[in-house]
Order: sequence, then structure tokens, then C-alpha cells
Amino acid sequence: LKRLTEWISLCLDHVRSLRCVCCSCYSASALLAMGNLLGSGSPPPIPNEVQPGSTCALIWMHGLGDTEAGWASMVKKSVRISPSIGRCDMQFPRAPTAKVSCNWGSRMTSWFDMKTLPLGSRSSPPGYGCSLEEARRNVAKIHAIVDSFVAAGVPPEKVVIGGFSQGGAMALLSALSYPKKMAGCVVFSGILLGSHRLDQLVSSENRGIPVLWCHGSEDPTLEPSLQQVGVEALRGAGFPVESVTFGAAHGPHPDGFKKMTEFLNNVLA
Repeated sequence: LKRLTEWISLCLDHVRSLRCVCCSCYSASALLAMGNLLGSGSPPPIPNEVQPGSTCALIWMHGLGDTEAGWASMVKKSVRISPSIGRCDMQFPRAPTAKVSCNWGSRMTSWFDMKTLPLGSRSSPPGYGCSLEEARRNVAKIHAIVDSFVAAGVPPEKVVIGGFSQGGAMALLSALSYPKKMAGCVVFSGILLGSHRLDQLVSSENRGIPVLWCHGSEDPTLEPSLQQVGVEALRGAGFPVESVTFGAAHGPHPDGFKKMTEFLNNVLA
């Protein structure tokens, strides 16, 4: 009953934010409505300044068609950093608005274009119909946020990058390619892009950083097989990956946040 209550609470956070967890989980009419809403021309929020006295940081990215609002609420509510680690500054950037091929060219928040959804490990690997080039362009924006932390005195090895769905794919690309060693990476229901080019994409400083990958065993959007092949590729490249599966679809799960809390308190200690 307690776990059910936690799950309902997480869902209500997203309802209150008026955003979906992943627009691909909804009907075509809802999808188009979401695309029109997010494509209305409203600018993304200005990133917050680094909190004075911060000793570590988390950057978290949302999924396709979503915004940072729901995830910021859930992560801040569910993830607790040990006081002994110090103040953890959490940043939740919003993806730019762009036309998305899998959603009939509708404009919505998107970190990179996707030709089709749902996706599984056999959906045109290794690119899966996703624009690695566009993703890498947006990675530069995430690196700029890491740079702002470093400039404010937070060491890069005390910064974790994470995300859900598209945001999880971005988290992997951003953390693995940053030119200075980072603390780690968290992926919720994501996908590994560029698995055939890891030698080129991964910086020498971040080879072997720890990765936590949580995925729903009933995910109909980014199927569990994507977690399996992604984890295999990362482990084959020398990354210690904690792979966790929950009985969930494409969305947040209370146990995922518990695992994330354990992971962050470990790598940031």
C-alpha cells in the first residue's frame, strides 16, 4: 500500500505540472495538442545560477514533448542527498522546441529528432532512427551547464548527469563525452546512441565512470531490450553499470528514485 501511495503521488506531480511523462504514451490527438502547446513559441526557462555554497550537482533532463516542471518536482521531493556530502545544486534544463518526425512533424520539446516510436533493440540499430548529430549539438548546452558549475567552484567529479527517455540518452552522451572526469550518470528508461562509435564519443577522462540504468520491464515506448543492448555495450567498453528493472511502463517509479538516491550518495561521497 505504501508503494502504491508513492506511485500515485509521483503521477499526481506530473498531472499538476500539466505535462506528460512522454508524449508518445498518449493518443494521436493528445500528441498533436501537446505539440501545439509546446510549439507556441514560449522561450525555455533561463538556467538558474549556481547556488552559493554548493559542493555537488545534478543535471536532469526530461523526455520528448515534456518540460522540466514535473521532473524537477519529483526529483527534489524523492531524492535526498546526505548532509555529510553538502549542498547539491539541481538543474533541470528544457529541451529546445523542434519538429519531430515520429510525431508527424509537430513542434514540441525535443533533444533530438526521432523517425519512429516505439523503439526496440531491433529498430534499425545502432542509430534507431535518432539524430545523433542533433543530440550532440544539444550536448554542448549541457556541457555549458557543467562549465558553469565548475566556474562556481563545484568540481566536475562532483557532478552527475541524468535523465529520462530522450533525456536519458542525452545524459549518457553528455556525461561520457565531457572533457573532464565526472561523478557518474543516471538513466531512466533511456537509449544508448552511438554505441558503434563509443571509442570516438567517450572522452579519455570519463572512461569507466559509474552508470545507473533503470528501466520498466513493461515499457512499450523504449522497450526493455534497449536497456539490455545498451548495458552490454557500455560494459563491453569498460563502464561499471548497475542495471535495474522494475515492473513498470514508460514513466517514473518510486524504486527508481530510491536507487538513484543510493547511487548519488555513493558517487558524490
